[in-house]
Amino acid sequence: MAGAPGAARAGLRFERHDLDAETLALVARSSGGRFFHARRAQDLGAVYAEIDALERVPRRPPPRLRRDARPEPALAVAGGLLVLETLLSRMLRRTLA
Repeated sequence: MAGAPGAARAGLRFERHDLDAETLALVARSSGGRFFHARRAQDLGAVYAEIDALERVPRRPPPRLRRDARPEPALAVAGGLLVLETLLSRMLRRTLA
């Protein structure tokens, strides 16, 4: 849209698109589903409740992963080696200088 004239000045525009509820209901029925039409945001609660009532398979939430506060042993060893390298390089620099 970089080349569209006036694109920077256009801003946000809302357009109304009427949906074909009959065709959507037909598609839903032919695929074994149901069509829900929420005309307002307030209608969504009732639609969600009805969908929840239609749910066939009870679902459990996914298991939560437990995380320990301590770092991995390899990470601790690597950090220790870096500290040791730093200390040794400073000690050697002093003795050689």
